[in-house]
Amino acid sequence: MKTILTSFFCFLNFVIFAQENILEFDKMFYESEDHWVAFPPKEGENKYMYGFIYLDNTAGYTFHFGGNFSVDAKGKFTSEEKRAATRMIRRLEPNTMKMAIIPDAKLKELELPKVPDWLEIYKSDETAETLTRKGYHLNHIGASKNAVPVLLKAYKMSPHEKGLEFELSYAYNAIGEFQKAVEVLEKALKNNANDPMFYRELGYSFINLEKPLEAEKIYKIGISILKDDSQKAEMAYNMAVVYYQSKEKSKFEVWAKQVKKFAKPESQYAKNIILREDELK
Repeated sequence: MKTILTSFFCFLNFVIFAQENILEFDKMFYESEDHWVAFPPKEGENKYMYGFIYLDNTAGYTFHFGGNFSVDAKGKFTSEEKRAATRMIRRLEPNTMKMAIIPDAKLKELELPKVPDWLEIYKSDETAETLTRKGYHLNHIGASKNAVPVLLKAYKMSPHEKGLEFELSYAYNAIGEFQKAVEVLEKALKNNANDPMFYRELGYSFINLEKPLEAEKIYKIGISILKDDSQKAEMAYNMAVVYYQSKEKSKFEVWAKQVKKFAKPESQYAKNIILREDELK
């Protein structure tokens, strides 16, 4: 009996090892767009969930469940059951585990097309609008490095496309390219000086470029035209932290007062500013 069990586990380990040589579970979902993918099996199992990754420009990155497959000792993929007639989908979040793109040769074994027929309804011409939307989804999931080339492509087509300049500057700020964000935003403000989100991002850029006076000037304008108190509180808090760190108490107090004016008492901004006030006493 012991010999049989040992042989079984040796076989299972061989299968999994062989499979891992074919499938590399090193891709994030946004790197797997328009591909069939497989997820790692549970420990000790020879069962791989697979499906198709696509971008729904309205809802975001999506996994379309295809089914499960197993692999034999020769490395052949075999689907365990017929795929469901109804579509089963799941929107993907940043914490989704890494996956493997299924090689074309293995798609044939699973009797899968290169891309499913239904994908066509999610495809449209590559315009500044569609590229901006894709960049938005990449920023939203924390993949701003991947968003930059997509948004730059849109920027070359139509630099003032709705939402584009904000998304591009946001992406630049997220990856630490603060001067590039400034360049985009200064051009954006020449075209539209009434968008408060431009001021929010530009102030953040100046803070990180260690230009507090420029940031202060920009934030004051932003606060004057913003309607959302939580956004005003964020700007004020960012400036207060700058002067807290430089120990410029009088300037800190000015911005701390603004934080208290706009932030809800239970918000983190309000709580943190009180702590910093106590530390500067």
